[in-house]
Amino acid sequence: MAHAREYHSATLLKNDHVIVAGGFDGDYVGTAELYDPISSTWLPAKSPSTARRLHTATLLNDGTVLVAGGGGASGYLKSAELYSAATDTWAPVGSMADARAGHTATVTKDARVLVVGGVNATATLATAEVYDVNAHAWSAVSAIIAARVRHVAVKLHDGDILIAGGTSGSYLNSAELWDADLDNDGLPDRWEVAVGCPGFDYIGYRGRYAQNTKPCNPDSDGDGCKDGAEAGLDHLVGGQRDPSDPWDVFDVPVPALLPGAAAGARNKFITLADVLADLAYVGTSAAHPVTRYGSDLNGNGIPDGQEYDRAPSATPGQPWRSGPPNGFVTLGDVLVVLAQVGTNCS
Repeated sequence: MAHAREYHSATLLKNDHVIVAGGFDGDYVGTAELYDPISSTWLPAKSPSTARRLHTATLLNDGTVLVAGGGGASGYLKSAELYSAATDTWAPVGSMADARAGHTATVTKDARVLVVGGVNATATLATAEVYDVNAHAWSAVSAIIAARVRHVAVKLHDGDILIAGGTSGSYLNSAELWDADLDNDGLPDRWEVAVGCPGFDYIGYRGRYAQNTKPCNPDSDGDGCKDGAEAGLDHLVGGQRDPSDPWDVFDVPVPALLPGAAAGARNKFITLADVLADLAYVGTSAAHPVTRYGSDLNGNGIPDGQEYDRAPSATPGQPWRSGPPNGFVTLGDVLVVLAQVGTNCS
């Protein structure tokens, strides 16, 4: 090489060259160079913006190399930059949340980069974060069980990442698996497959099933909307509600509550029929339970009037929200149903 160095990185590029970057030679090395296996020679390369050692250098699917963390003249680093072999240039990207050196960086099966562990001026780290190659930004993921530095990380064929060994005050023989979670729902893909959730269909709702008690996409509050739909991003397709609130959706048996109609089942769609059924109960109240408000035509154990009696939304700009029954079915309730028309709760 043109420059003596240790604690540097070496990454095989898609053009079969090897990019060597950074390191230490008594001072922090800020240069990079390329090895050409055809000519068996070293070629000059543009220098990264920051001299560093004990960093990671990870080949991404698009052929660029992500260099992250390490130690530099200013101390432990959280900065990161991308090397493009096509243009022989470096570009800064978002910084990690934690400065770290001696960590691992591994490409996940959904093309992100998982950074785990390491050490900084404060402690040996158990934290982990992922780099989004499209947003060029980092986000935190669950910490590993045992803080460690100078460990190894290997992606397995099923996409899980094996973390093993290292040190944290003493040498470690422990190992752990990082389970991939491609749909970002807080449930490892491995467990979702095991309980029979084809396609990982619980997208968009994190955390509620951390104890693995309710697989897939249930209707926890029994309001006719699946939890995934209620927790989605667009209220017109069922989202922005609360999967634990049984009163925030007007999907009830239609047209069971219309006078003289036979009992029916929830149809998982809020339509004008729901609006007309609610309109038929305007003026009824819990104060007169002998009226239709207190009947139970559909036999589901909830008074019919109560199913269409909701408190108006107290949240500005969210007229489709509602709360528990307030004892009166009014035109306000009808307007809330109208605001929910088009909702698909399937």
